[in-house]
Amino acid sequence: MINIKIHLFLPVTLMKKIIPPILTALLGAISLSLMLVSMPPRLQILPTFSAWSLALLFFVTGSIIAIAGKRQFQSNDSEIHPFRQPRNLVTYGLFRYSRNPMYLGFCLMLLGLALFVNLWPALLSPAIFFFVADSWYIPHEEQAATTAFGDAYILYRKQVRRWI
Repeated sequence: MINIKIHLFLPVTLMKKIIPPILTALLGAISLSLMLVSMPPRLQILPTFSAWSLALLFFVTGSIIAIAGKRQFQSNDSEIHPFRQPRNLVTYGLFRYSRNPMYLGFCLMLLGLALFVNLWPALLSPAIFFFVADSWYIPHEEQAATTAFGDAYILYRKQVRRWI
């Protein structure tokens, strides 16, 4: 997989201010704004009822995953901000299956919004979020976690996948 560095496109200081929940909200707003634009029906992803049913499923599932991951961090007194010093490695609950369940939740939420909008261009939002998370947020966090937790994090990283 090609890993293009995001900081080539945006200044590092700007990217450190656009934390994952803010990026999710911005991309979600862009997806929803597509509904205001008149698009021909041929750009629809699925028939409307099917799209909305799947949209609800993905959005709710993603929300539950993101909130549960955040609560696990909070209950373990872990740092949730991606650009601050990590503390207290979390390896239980959702983190047994994914090293990044909150990012996974945000992706699923954006996929749900894209299906709700039901236009092919809306699928860019979850794709952009995935690209930014996978090439900017996660590598930064992995480097910080390796520095902070050493062998414990390296072992965890070998045992648990990045996404799912």
